[in-house]
Amino acid sequence: MRVVAVSRQGSILRKPWVLRGGVALAGLAGLLAAYHYGSGLANVNVPVAKVREADLVMTVGARGMVEDTQPVVMSAPDGVRPTIASLVPPGQTVHKGDVVVEFEEEGLARDASPTMRAPVDGAVRILPNPERAAGADKTMFQPSDVVFPGMPILQIDRRLGPSVVLELEDVDHAQVTPGQTVTVRVDVLADRALRGRVKSVSALAGPDHRFAALVALDETDPRLRPGTLASVAIAVRKIPHQLLIPSRAVFASDGEPVVYVQRGHEFEMHAIVPGLRNDIDVAVVRGLRAGDLVALDNPSDKARRP
Repeated sequence: MRVVAVSRQGSILRKPWVLRGGVALAGLAGLLAAYHYGSGLANVNVPVAKVREADLVMTVGARGMVEDTQPVVMSAPDGVRPTIASLVPPGQTVHKGDVVVEFEEEGLARDASPTMRAPVDGAVRILPNPERAAGADKTMFQPSDVVFPGMPILQIDRRLGPSVVLELEDVDHAQVTPGQTVTVRVDVLADRALRGRVKSVSALAGPDHRFAALVALDETDPRLRPGTLASVAIAVRKIPHQLLIPSRAVFASDGEPVVYVQRGHEFEMHAIVPGLRNDIDVAVVRGLRAGDLVALDNPSDKARRP
């Protein structure tokens, strides 16, 4: 094996290696192959990737949790201290518009409705009454309980289908909008990534200054379970017509970015000018052509190993 150091301009480029860009994009891009050659010491397999022209997808990364329901909390209306007259039984499935709580007229504000109606379809879960003494037989809200205005009384677990509930940092929130494509990875599905789309993004931050977002999955897997942690990559921007190589194909020589291009049974070291990148791909501004094959491991290092 012979490694030849050249550049397309005939000399090593002296521009600083500055890579800028986005965050995680799931899935390894590029056509991988194995190039086998012999040396005086050992046979070495060097994986290579083809330089390809494609869109560079910039992403926003977030962590979330797989859920198949979304809780919708319902709280007591404004008033002095309204009294609950009736409640739907816990676990009952209700439909949007169904009456779920009725109050006594006394204690309500003048313009407050004596009923609370379900805003979504789902199963009812009655919440604990914080006014009840610890250790009481029944801690959940029930008829005849007096409630404070704004006190959470029940929640409706809305069926979502396979979804991921996630939280966005303030710096990322403005870039994420409904309809953007999403790639989801979970530990129990190490052999595949799931595709989905952003379904909704909260306009208001929570107490931790993060924004809730909901991702609807386009596909699922029987191994996927509610409560599973997920890593999410949201495609927020595409930069068209870029020459792309995997990040691992870029090496450093004397502080400069280089790649090893396969030429027959040899590898030539070429200086490149890299552009934007995500965690998988690097856009190459100068130094390569579409269709070139670049090494994913340093051929010199491979040849030196016993």
